[in-house]
Amino acid sequence: MSNENGMRLETAASVVLRDAIVRHMEQFAYVIRRDRACNAAVVAAYVDGLAGATALTIAGGHGSREQVIDAVVKSLRLAVDRDLQHLARQ
Repeated sequence: MSNENGMRLETAASVVLRDAIVRHMEQFAYVIRRDRACNAAVVAAYVDGLAGATALTIAGGHGSREQVIDAVVKSLRLAVDRDLQHLARQ
């Protein structure tokens, strides 16, 4: 499905969200890294978002609960490893 500008809906949804996440991390990375309470609150907010997207995926019939959660855990592990490598280079 495309909008009037020709961008596919799934592309638009992911681009908008990724941009918001990148801007949030750029703005708060310092305090997230150094303040435990801020870190816990931010992680909880992102986990809530991930849980919601995961639940929508399961409810949409895109896989069983186990399949979807396993795929999310695998993706999360890969993304954390990628980001830790990036942070080590900084």
